[in-house]
Amino acid sequence: MLSYLEFDRDAVVPFHSHPHEQGGIVLQGKVELTIGDDARIVGPGSLYIVPPNTPHRAASVDGPAAVLDVFSPVREDYAESSINIFTRNRRTGNNSLPPRQIR
Repeated sequence: MLSYLEFDRDAVVPFHSHPHEQGGIVLQGKVELTIGDDARIVGPGSLYIVPPNTPHRAASVDGPAAVLDVFSPVREDYAESSINIFTRNRRTGNNSLPPRQIR
């Protein structure tokens, strides 16, 4: 499952974990990424892997950022909300999904 995520300036995704393996690529801006005990600042083109059940967090650095995450297996919580948004948008003629935004 792919998930496009936009960070506002100084946005933070707090420490959390989930049973899904997560990989991703930074598309724009800089992100401070902490995976387990390893923290680093990554920029456009940087790739990362978060093993299942590993605490991790992300925060934008010096401005907005965008990442593309990949989850396996599918994040049912994300898939369900995307289906609801897509169904609502189809009724209005909008066939696109908005990006997830972290403020």
